[in-house]
Amino acid sequence: PGADYSRFSHCLGVCHVTGRILEAIKANSSVEISGEEIRDYRLAGLLHDLGHYPFSHPMEDAIKDYFSQKLIQPKSAQAAAQGVAQAVESPTTTWHKHEKVGEVLLATNPELKELLTTNGVDPAKVYSIFNRREPPRFSNLVSSDLDADRIDYLLRTALHTGLPYGSVDLDYLLSQMRLDSNDQVCITEKALRTADHFLLCRYFDYQQVSYHKTVAGLEWLLKDVIAELLRTGGLAIDGSAGSVDTAIVDGEWAKFDDISTFTAIQTLANSTQDEIVRLQANAIINRMPPKLVACFEYLGDGESKYDDRRKLIKAKVSQWADKFGIDLRLWHIWSKATKLTKTRSRVPVSSAGHISAQDQDNIEQSIRILKKNADVSCPIVEDERALMSILADYSLHSLRIYVLLDAEKASRRTEIEQTIQADISAC
Repeated sequence: PGADYSRFSHCLGVCHVTGRILEAIKANSSVEISGEEIRDYRLAGLLHDLGHYPFSHPMEDAIKDYFSQKLIQPKSAQAAAQGVAQAVESPTTTWHKHEKVGEVLLATNPELKELLTTNGVDPAKVYSIFNRREPPRFSNLVSSDLDADRIDYLLRTALHTGLPYGSVDLDYLLSQMRLDSNDQVCITEKALRTADHFLLCRYFDYQQVSYHKTVAGLEWLLKDVIAELLRTGGLAIDGSAGSVDTAIVDGEWAKFDDISTFTAIQTLANSTQDEIVRLQANAIINRMPPKLVACFEYLGDGESKYDDRRKLIKAKVSQWADKFGIDLRLWHIWSKATKLTKTRSRVPVSSAGHISAQDQDNIEQSIRILKKNADVSCPIVEDERALMSILADYSLHSLRIYVLLDAEKASRRTEIEQTIQADISAC
């Protein structure tokens, strides 16, 4: 219950940690880092989450899915019979990623733009850092496997939840941070164990907090209800580029927050004729999360077992829905493959012998280790002494089955759990 700190306090923390890291590198490596450069990176840390929508990632996902589905319009039966091509709506430019919205805010919001430019700050410099566009030399400080963003939220979540998983040894990491001869941020080999510990902290934090069963269940409901608000025009801003751009310029963006969205959900619950949507909206309002009725997990380096079970469960859900008389829309399969690092120890290479741009960027975002008497650092996954040289090739594959039960069906939860377990075990 204590884990209710704001994104505002987190962003202040990222700004602070970014400054501490740069000062440490400056002291440890005797490199020239100007006050202007430190200012720009601190601002990138402060503003990196500026573009988040209300309720963050569930709304991002809902906006992305909503506009994607609008482009997939099957032919009507009549049109198909007559060989008439079905008109498909032209693609709509969307700003579903918060980094992009943050960029648009810094580039177009009159108040922000004036505030930055009158103080000698180029907005483009700031958003190029958190967007990793032509990444400058310290962009990993804001987005990488070891960045100020992750450091702050791990420490902050540990503090507010009372859980030990995010207890990162920040002071020691700072004392061992360097810049190698290629201008890449790295840590000395003395901090190898600390870096392994940091990545394990993040892994356990994800499992115990970010992906907690109740959090994941409520995020599913939020995503579905927000999708319904997008379909019915219940939100002031729909995530299209035009809608977001207009709201930023005229100041309406500042009014688009969790409270206004929660009010829209309450209005939807009271006005919709769809009983399923009403049940979902009221579950959010009354904090009655869906029930986790089955969970399957394994740690491995391949996805075949994971994919086979997911296909099996998808095929079975409609049968369970019919058996228990629970609408299919009230069932949800949650799946996640959690990696410990952005890149594996064995990076896949294309047939042409080139690493993809995405893989190359992931390698650049790795924690880098500087060995004694060396000038150039290497990714932690390439150091055979590191736990990550092995664990980087593994992911925790998780499959969960949720069902939202109304008061009438709530007593059947145990029966549903036993049925699902028996059916999966029999296959």
